[in-house]
Amino acid sequence: MEILAPINEWVVVPMFEGQWADEDIRNYQRILGPPLSNSTVLTAANRAFVLSTESFGAHAFFDPTTGVSLPSAVNARTPKHICLTELADEALRRSGRLTVSYDLSRNRSLLLQDERESKLRQLADAGVAGIVYVAQAPYLIVSPEHQLVLQASDCLLAAGIPEDRIHRLR
Repeated sequence: MEILAPINEWVVVPMFEGQWADEDIRNYQRILGPPLSNSTVLTAANRAFVLSTESFGAHAFFDPTTGVSLPSAVNARTPKHICLTELADEALRRSGRLTVSYDLSRNRSLLLQDERESKLRQLADAGVAGIVYVAQAPYLIVSPEHQLVLQASDCLLAAGIPEDRIHRLR
């Protein structure tokens, strides 16, 4: 987020599983830096509220435990995952801002590159541009504005991130 910070302010959307102590939440926020959108434990009943970032004028970083699941996955909407369609919907509601999600989710029946391509293709079909930035873990960086995603890619490259760490739709 620090590399992308020159673009605008950020908000973190935690996807907490189970109860967290107040001190642990404060430490989590200090480690990540930007303010948290909420500190509510994610459940099926409050999912829409917890994931909603429309009221924030900032870019949003979603932090699921595991990552972004494909809509066909059995576990597509658990606290461990944000579903790809949910991510696309949030991006579309947040025009002019980036939406980023940590993504260690894997479909073992697909090659890694094919899975990334599938996610980017489904996002594009929904009207959302995106890239995958592969650091220690991969991150999906998306927006309905293709130009904003290009700007994010340029920020990563300007910071010295090797081009082969940025995966684009083929």
